[in-house]
Amino acid sequence: MKQMKSCLLLAGLLSVSVHAFAAPVNPSVVKDTKVSITQISLLTADELVPIDRIIFNEDGGASRTTALGPEGFGIDNPETTIQLKGQIPALQFKRLVALIESVEYFKLKRIYTSYDWTPSYFVEVAKGEEKKDITVRDGNRAGGGNTPIGLWGLNMAILGIAANIKWEKIESKPESKSSPQ
Repeated sequence: MKQMKSCLLLAGLLSVSVHAFAAPVNPSVVKDTKVSITQISLLTADELVPIDRIIFNEDGGASRTTALGPEGFGIDNPETTIQLKGQIPALQFKRLVALIESVEYFKLKRIYTSYDWTPSYFVEVAKGEEKKDITVRDGNRAGGGNTPIGLWGLNMAILGIAANIKWEKIESKPESKSSPQ
């Protein structure tokens, strides 16, 4: 029964998150409680090379770092990445928090893997000083695996919200080179 409630909540959150910017907001959808979760992030990887990092903050700030290539360099090389910033509506952040609480995120295992070399994702949630990251590498994107459906849903919800953010490129400041005198 609990899993069915989570699935129903997940289906509702996913459909609402995709249309939230065009649909009227029903305040009864999300409890009006103080948010204790301060940051939610998703890192996707291909063959263990990080290629995309999305971070949502409680204050509404959002950031994204995406690898542009060449393959194998990932997001850790500033010369091959693009840095973006945006805003996540407070209601969307609260909905993610509701989803995190419904799947009992802090009680989940830290890793779900079948060692099948499928693309990976890593979810990290900060709750005050406590942080927990979960690694998923189990074929879920290919339709298999043992990841709880709620964790998969959290991944999809983050991606859905990120798709609706109006991202702005952060221009990197060139390093000033002082000439010797």
